[in-house]
Amino acid sequence: MSINFSVLVMLHLAALVGGLLLLAISADAFVVGAARLATAMRLPPVVVGTVVIGFGTSLPELVSSVLASAQGSLSLAIGSVIGSDTANATLVVGVTGILAAPAVSRRVLRREAPMAAAAVALFALAARSGMSRWSGIGLLVAMAIAAVLLLVQSREEPQVPLHDETGPGDGAKSPGAPAAALRAAGGLVGTLAGAEMLVWGALGVAARSGLPIGPVGIVVVGLGTSLPELVTAVQACRRGHTDLVVGNVLGSNMLNSLGVAGVATVVHPQRLPPSTTGLPLLVTVLAMATVSLFFVTGRRLRRGEGILLVVLYGASVAIALR
Repeated sequence: MSINFSVLVMLHLAALVGGLLLLAISADAFVVGAARLATAMRLPPVVVGTVVIGFGTSLPELVSSVLASAQGSLSLAIGSVIGSDTANATLVVGVTGILAAPAVSRRVLRREAPMAAAAVALFALAARSGMSRWSGIGLLVAMAIAAVLLLVQSREEPQVPLHDETGPGDGAKSPGAPAAALRAAGGLVGTLAGAEMLVWGALGVAARSGLPIGPVGIVVVGLGTSLPELVTAVQACRRGHTDLVVGNVLGSNMLNSLGVAGVATVVHPQRLPPSTTGLPLLVTVLAMATVSLFFVTGRRLRRGEGILLVVLYGASVAIALR
């Protein structure tokens, strides 16, 4: 019996780790392929950047959360949103601050930061009041309004081609539409498979370790689905594109809090346990308020503030697993 138990635990752990890796690789392939396809179809850069890339970077959270919710575990889905939002606002932004101490543009202060903070606050309110289907619909309506506002405001800004982010670089010839479509399709299939492995592994680990499923979603799934943002942040710091990182992280939190949580709740509404909606949710709101305060007061994320954000992320993990 113990051998069978150990084998099952190892299988679930392998599926969890393998699912996270497959998600990260496949989601990146989808984003690059979809962006190149959109560029080949001569879509405006604002649509490529705001819709295609913005949606693609939240694809791991969306697919894994919807699958978890469809299997009756809204707690895992919402826990992963809480964990991802917290990791983005603390770990990812904190690492960016430590490596590059980025200046924050007026655009981020005026647009992304307030909208992301409001999205997280609205999500927290919905989670605390009970994730009914109407709550999910309300979050999706808010997401639609935010998306329209972002598109309208983005059209008023200079549109820079996204070849540096989606092209092959070094003067290489950009692949055609068929190759881009194939890459995007393969990335989507891989994302679906990785999410299925991740959810199966996370549910199994929670069941056999005795941990509530919500904290597993917050710590393991939330961090795992934020790894692409973390890797992107490190690469962007090396290239000097730190303001893009800050904007993308805030946009990702808005999509997670409104879009991902909204879809997961509509699929399977369910009242959540205190282990999910208690202190971990409060830490998420505190993290967003803290990073927004850093942006507004200094217009630059100092290294000391970055270290504080990373420490806050460590505290959030300890609180979730208490």
